[in-house]
Amino acid sequence: MSVRHALRAAAILATVAFAIVPASAQTIRYANQGVLNSLDPYTLNESTTHAHLGNVYEGLIARDRDLKIIPALAESWETPEPTRWRFHLRKGVKFHNGDPFTADDVVFSANRVRAKGSNLQAYIATDTKVVKVDDYTVDFILSSPNPILHALWGTWYIMDKKWAEENNVVEPTPVAATTPSYASLTPTAPAPSWSRAISRA
Repeated sequence: MSVRHALRAAAILATVAFAIVPASAQTIRYANQGVLNSLDPYTLNESTTHAHLGNVYEGLIARDRDLKIIPALAESWETPEPTRWRFHLRKGVKFHNGDPFTADDVVFSANRVRAKGSNLQAYIATDTKVVKVDDYTVDFILSSPNPILHALWGTWYIMDKKWAEENNVVEPTPVAATTPSYASLTPTAPAPSWSRAISRA
């Protein structure tokens, strides 16, 4: 048997062995020097919360090691006119519960981040119109040009609209809330992993 055949046989044997062995749950230990006060991504705009939640949630854009803006849930964007930003969304993405990621989730998240109780209201101006063009395209229509609109969005995470409605968390959990909401205790945790936090079908 040649080396090539032996390696191929070993690869097939390893693949079969891994397919037969059932997956087992294992404990993951994670440490951070700060306290996570809420799992609702719009409750508290502070670095410790963003550091924790950035391991679970995903936004339209992300930052690379050099802090350059890179695509995340938005594959690309353009400014067809000075007061209109158009985001083309990644297709085939699913949340942890199997719900597909669409423009409806972006419009919902844009409204929720600006709602009473959100600590991240400055991320999107109140007079910005967020319009679903189709299932995978969203326009942000501004009252005046903003060439760095998306620069603030590295920690604006997208939530599953259907999940929020089903769990009665359409409104953000205020930081001063005395009773935690379902969203502050349970993340809408998108599934692993096309990049960090969501999966492609």
